[in-house]
Amino acid sequence: NVMTMQGPAATPDSAASALTGYGEVERRDDGTSLVRYSKDVDEEGTPLRILYWQIAQPLPPDHLRLFVFSLTTLASEDSEAGIAELIALLESEIRSAQLAPVLGQL
Repeated sequence: NVMTMQGPAATPDSAASALTGYGEVERRDDGTSLVRYSKDVDEEGTPLRILYWQIAQPLPPDHLRLFVFSLTTLASEDSEAGIAELIALLESEIRSAQLAPVLGQL
C-alpha cells in the first residue's frame, strides 16, 4: 500500500515520527525512515506471522508518503530455509527501492 498525506513541514524528522510506535526506526541517508516489525495472529486456529516493512518519505514542503509492505507466513515456517530466503530477498528489494522524490500530478 502507498499513502500520501499532507500536513505540517515534511522533514526527515517528521518521517521518523510517522513510524514511532511500530518498532526501532532506522533513519536512512536519503531522508526516509524504515521500520520492520511482525505480528503473530491466529486465523481459525492456524498460527500466522505477518511481517511488515514501512517506509516514510518526506516530500517537501508539506507531504509525507508512507509505503507499507507485508508478508504472511505460517508462524512455524518463518525459520525454514525457503521462507528465510524469501524474507531476505524482500528485505533487500524494499531497502533498495527507488522512490519518486516528488508528488505525482493527477
